[in-house]
Amino acid sequence: MELVTFVGVLQRLTAAELRDLAFDLDHAVECPAEELALFKALADLDRAARRVHRQLQAGHAAHLSVAAVLYAARLAGIELPDSGVTRVARSASHVARALVVSESPQELLVVTRGFHRIAA
Repeated sequence: MELVTFVGVLQRLTAAELRDLAFDLDHAVECPAEELALFKALADLDRAARRVHRQLQAGHAAHLSVAAVLYAARLAGIELPDSGVTRVARSASHVARALVVSESPQELLVVTRGFHRIAA
């Protein structure tokens, strides 16, 4: 999935889809090994962004994804702040950064865990 497509999908999420996605993300990391893999993948993405000089692009992608989630939440009538929306926005920012700088499919796989509903 490309960044533009990902952000577009995020903007069109309904309240029910946001809640389902938040639930999926809550259960995407269920053991310490999975949590460690996620933090390692995020650290690898930070290093990759610096190495290929895409820190600004990655940051902008993260911002766009968070803005898209917040737009969808407001459009769906969800009162903010909302912990589920925050969870989705934070995770979406990781996915957006990965889409910009990921060097391996494994990094992308780990970071996108929980987003299977919108990957289709």
